[in-house]
Amino acid sequence: FAKSLGVEDGDLDKMRAEVRANLERELKRRIEFKIKEQVMDALLNSTAVEVPKAMVEGEAGRLAEEMRRNFEARDIQAQGFSLPPKLFEKEAKRRVSLNLIVAEMVKAHGLQAKPEQVRSVVEDFAQSYEQPEEVVKWHYGEPGRLDEAESVALEQNVIAWVLEQAKVVD
Repeated sequence: FAKSLGVEDGDLDKMRAEVRANLERELKRRIEFKIKEQVMDALLNSTAVEVPKAMVEGEAGRLAEEMRRNFEARDIQAQGFSLPPKLFEKEAKRRVSLNLIVAEMVKAHGLQAKPEQVRSVVEDFAQSYEQPEEVVKWHYGEPGRLDEAESVALEQNVIAWVLEQAKVVD
């Protein structure tokens, strides 16, 4: 069984270690996602922000286009088919609000992503591939490929700052 999965020499202990590492990485990601969700909800609920209508409309249009591309990627015929951006207005307003709040927090509290944090995000992401070092090289091959990692590192900084400031009540 282990050989059929591509584990060297059919080593069951190695296979178990890989499965454990994958499960632990997935658990960590799910916990981080849940915490991020709670922090972002708290930021939205505690911060009143005027959201420019043009930004919301632009984001709703982007979300509708993204959904159309997702349909096409799944071989669902989407040519000539368009979802009205109005369907995405609520999510667009949430995203725009959060982007404005996070941007202000980054500026006010100096929460910019540091190069070592970006590297850590890229390396963590690469661990789910068979050749992680190649994935890291690919990301650093073009500066634009680091944008997502920088965004994740910045979010992590904001979340860490909010959690430091938070008062937990049972």
